Parts: sequence; structure tokens; C-alpha cells
Amino acid sequence: MSLRDQVSWRQPDEAFAGWLGAVEESGVLVLRTSEVPRREMRGFSLSSGAVPVFVVNAPQGQVRTEVAAIVSGSALATSRASSASPAG
Repeated sequence: MSLRDQVSWRQPDEAFAGWLGAVEESGVLVLRTSEVPRREMRGFSLSSGAVPVFVVNAPQGQVRTEVAAIVSGSALATSRASSASPAG
């Protein structure tokens, strides 16, 4: 993701879409849930299968939380190390 792309975003939704697109283009499947209380989990990644997967736990509309989780989770997923991100 270039700095030029990032500074061109005017709305949080543009940032989310930009990062989501970049992560998905890298081969990571990104899923979203809001069913788990945030105090229990922010997200997790699975990399043992054919396709790395990252699940972010954020209600739609919490764009900053979603972007931060996608960026950090995709790094873990593409490193092929499964992990969980506890609440905190």
C-alpha cells in the first residue's frame, strides 16, 4: 500500500476498502464477525490451510478498529503463523 494511496483517502470507509482490497489481493481471506464480545476476542488468523484466513471481530462502522485489525491480522496470516488477538 503506497503512501500516496493512503493520503488520498478522505473518509474512513475509503481506508477500510483500500486496506481490505490490498490484503485480499495478497491472498488472505478476510472475514468479519461481531458476534463475539470484544472483551473476549479482537480477531484471529489461521494459516494452516491452503488459504490464510483472518477474522476481525468488529461491528460494521468501527472503521479504525477494522483497519488496524486487518493490517495486523494479515501480517500474521501471511507469515503463516496462526494466532489470536485477545481483547485489551
